[in-house]
Amino acid sequence: MPRLKFTNFTDFLVASLCILAAIALQIQITLFQSPTYLGLRINLADFLVIPVGIAILATLLRRQSLWPAWQLKHTYLWLLALTGILTFALLNTYFTYGELSRWALLNKFGGWFILIALMGMGAWIATNASRERIELFLKTFLYFSLGVLTYKLGCMLMQAYPWGDAMFGHNPYAMFPIEGFMANRNAYGLLFLTTLSLCTCLYFSSTPLLKPVFFYGLYFLLPFFLVLNGSRAVILTTGILLPILFLAHHKQWRQARALLFAVIIGLIAFAAIFHDKPDKLVILKDNHLEIVSVVQEGPQTLEYPGDPIRLSIIADAKEMIAMNPAIGSGLGSMLLYQEQKHGKMINLIDCTALWIHVEMGLIGLVLFAGFYIQSARTLCAAYKTDEDLSKAFRKSLFFILIAFTIMSLFHEIMYTRFIWFFLGLGLALPSRMRQSV
Repeated sequence: MPRLKFTNFTDFLVASLCILAAIALQIQITLFQSPTYLGLRINLADFLVIPVGIAILATLLRRQSLWPAWQLKHTYLWLLALTGILTFALLNTYFTYGELSRWALLNKFGGWFILIALMGMGAWIATNASRERIELFLKTFLYFSLGVLTYKLGCMLMQAYPWGDAMFGHNPYAMFPIEGFMANRNAYGLLFLTTLSLCTCLYFSSTPLLKPVFFYGLYFLLPFFLVLNGSRAVILTTGILLPILFLAHHKQWRQARALLFAVIIGLIAFAAIFHDKPDKLVILKDNHLEIVSVVQEGPQTLEYPGDPIRLSIIADAKEMIAMNPAIGSGLGSMLLYQEQKHGKMINLIDCTALWIHVEMGLIGLVLFAGFYIQSARTLCAAYKTDEDLSKAFRKSLFFILIAFTIMSLFHEIMYTRFIWFFLGLGLALPSRMRQSV
C-alpha cells in the first residue's frame, strides 16, 4: 500500500475513517448475554460514532467539509419517518404490555440511531473523499475480509488432520461453524456475500483494484466457506446470487471462465481433504446440528431443534398480527408475548419483514419497504451515468441488496452495520469522483 499523504485535516479524517471503518465494520461481539437476556450486540464501528461524529461536525461547522450530497430524494424525511415509527412502536409496547423491553430499547431503538449515524458517515465520506480515498476504503475492506476468511478456513482445514487438531482444536477463534469475527455465522455469511459481490463487480471492471490472484482465491475458497459456515440461508442465497452475478456480466464470458475454474479447483481440493474424513463434517455447537453428513459408523440421524422453534415463533407472529395488524404490537413485544404465552422467552422472529409487521404493523412495513425500494431505484438511476469505479461499486451494492433481501427472509438482519454504511456510501457517491490533489 502506498504511503498516505494528506492535503488537510479533512483529508486526514477521511483517510483515517476509511481504514478504521473498513476493519471495524467486520468485527462484532455480544455482551451481557444470559438465559433471560439475548445480549447487547456491539460492532466495533459503534465506538467510532461519537468521536468521529464530533470531528465531522466540527469540519462542517468550520466549512472545511461538505454535507452529504444525497442522490436519494427526501433522505432526511425518510429517516425521520422511520425514526417516528420506531418511536411509536417503542411507546406502543408500554401501552400494550405495561412495560418496555430492555433488549428492544437498547438493541432495536438505540441501535437504530447507530445505523443512521453509520449511514451518514458513509455518505459524508462519499461526498468529501477523492477517488484515491474510496479506493483505500475498498482495498482495506477487501484485504481484511479475505485475510480473515483465509485464516479461519486455514485453521479449520488443518483441524482435519491430527497434528492440526492438536494445534487448533481448542482455539476459540478456530471453531466450527465459521463465523469470522462477526459472532454469528449468518451475519458472517452476508459479509462474505458482500465481499463476493464487490470482488466480482471489480473483477469485471476495467479498474479491478486488486490483483487477479485475490479474485481467484476468493472463488477457490467458496466451496470451503459454504460447507464450513453451514448456514442453509447462505447456501440458498449464494445459489441464487451467483447466477445473477454472472448473467449480469455475460458479455465477459472469457473472464468468467477463470472464476468458474477456480471454483472447480476448490471443489476438487475440498474433496481431496475431506473424502476420508466425513466425521469432520458433523459439527455440533451448543447442541444444535449445523451440518448433517455421513460419519464413519454409517448414516446418523439427528434432529435440528431450530426449525420447530421457528415454526412456533411464526405461529405466535400470526396471532400477534391478527390482534394489531395496522400499528403492530410494539417494539420487543414478541419477547414479552412469548413470556406471557409460553412462560419463557423463546427467540426472535427470524424474518425481517415479518418482524417489522408484527412489531410495527402494516404502516411500518410499508414505510421500510418504500425506503428500500426508493434506495434501490436511486442506485439504478445513478448507475447509468457513473464512471467505471462508481459503476462497479453501485452495481455490487445492488447485488448486496439482493443478498440482503433473500437472507432477510430467513433471519432478522436489518441491523447489520456494514449494510447501512455501504448504503450511505452508495447513495452519496458522485458519478464522477474527483481526483486527489
